Amino acid sequence: MKMLKELKWEAILTGVLYILLGIVALLIPETMQKTLGYLIGIVLIVAGLISIICYLLRDARENYYHNEFVFGILGIVLGAVVLYKVEIVTLPDSLYSGEYWSCVADAANCRMPLT
Repeated sequence: MKMLKELKWEAILTGVLYILLGIVALLIPETMQKTLGYLIGIVLIVAGLISIICYLLRDARENYYHNEFVFGILGIVLGAVVLYKVEIVTLPDSLYSGEYWSCVADAANCRMPLT
């Protein structure tokens, strides 16, 4: 019963945290986009380093069919690119304005004549 109460409080606190992060994302979307981009870049680099370390610590006979070294290098390179150009990860500003969505709505209502 005690564990159930702890899980309940943990779920409530997690929900409150998500709600607060959502409010912050609505109030300052540009900052949240850049922060998310940097976070994704850092996670890719760390995951790449972990893959390479796991590859190097494993016995050489077990590494024959594993591609963790390649995935690690790709993760580090992709993470560095994301950190260098955060705009790759973030959405363009036109998605926030009505320009993009009005174009989508117009394209959906547009009927091509059958010839």
